[in-house]
Amino acid sequence: MKNNKLFLIIGALILLLLANSTSAAVFYWMGDDLSGDGFSWADQHNWSTNLTTTGPVPGSSDIVELSGDRGGTWPVVQSVTTANPWGIWCGYGNSLGIPNVSINWNAILNISIFKIGIVADGKLIVNGGEVNISSECHLGDGNEWGYGHGTIDIYSGTVNLSDLSF
Repeated sequence: MKNNKLFLIIGALILLLLANSTSAAVFYWMGDDLSGDGFSWADQHNWSTNLTTTGPVPGSSDIVELSGDRGGTWPVVQSVTTANPWGIWCGYGNSLGIPNVSINWNAILNISIFKIGIVADGKLIVNGGEVNISSECHLGDGNEWGYGHGTIDIYSGTVNLSDLSF
């Protein structure tokens, strides 16, 4: 009996250590600032976790931040690509541009939380792909200063969401 309790305690500790070893990173869209192609979600040179060096493509536990401060080009999830970040914060649109994410033909975006239009403008563009938002989708989430404008443009394709707020 004593050995069973010890085994359970050790097992629980191992599970806690494994659960805490996977932590989310924040990925920033850099576009062509760091020698990326400037549009492809799958190009690791378009992403950074520290704004100065390229990183891998965001994974399933990561948060993606798309800010108008970067200006210019925005990520496109292209044909036969599946993107699986945990969350996307898309906003802070300004004179440099309105950040957006485009999902094109036969591409898939699976995500838990999508905040479109944080503080200022942001946009999701669906043109033949599939977007699955499993937890929350916030449009115009301007809670910091009371303004924000989020837009979803669907030309063709599918958007599945479980909870939409604006």
